[in-house]
This record gives sequence, C-alpha cells and structure tokens, in this order.
Amino acid sequence: MEQKSPNLSETLAEWDEQAHGISREECEKQLLEGEPRIAVLSHNRAIQFTLLMNNPGDEKLVARRMREILYRGAKGLGLTQKQLHGLGEMV
Repeated sequence: MEQKSPNLSETLAEWDEQAHGISREECEKQLLEGEPRIAVLSHNRAIQFTLLMNNPGDEKLVARRMREILYRGAKGLGLTQKQLHGLGEMV
C-alpha cells in the first residue's frame, strides 16, 4: 500500500468562461461525473481543490482532468488548432 501524503494543499482555479467555452458550474459537474471523480468547492467565480491524504501524483491527475475539460470547452467554440494550442499552454 502506498504511503499517502499528510500535507494539505489548496489551489484555486479561475478562468475566462467565455474564452474557454465552459462555466464553473459545468466544469464542477464534469469533474464530479468523470473518471476519477473529483469533488471541488465553489469559491466565488473559481473552484477550489483541496488535497489531503492524497497519493503521490494525484495533483497531476487533477491538472490533467482540468486541462481536458477546459480544452473540450474551447474546442466546442470552433477555435482553430493554433488557438486551441495557445489555450492548452495556458492551462
């Protein structure tokens, strides 16, 4: 069994909902309904990730899921590949 980290880590994520084509509420829904399920807290116009007693590498999994969701939202706006690539570098 892997040793879980006892460290507490909190991160706020906020983005331009129009530029990325996805609202905070929809992003929360996709995180919760996706695989793996990721629960977040609402924090004004942002979402808050709180990692406690997590496995090593869990933060990378959360970052990957956020990037996928924001990329899919932006792709739905009909952006060019170059524009999508630029957004991918921002997340």
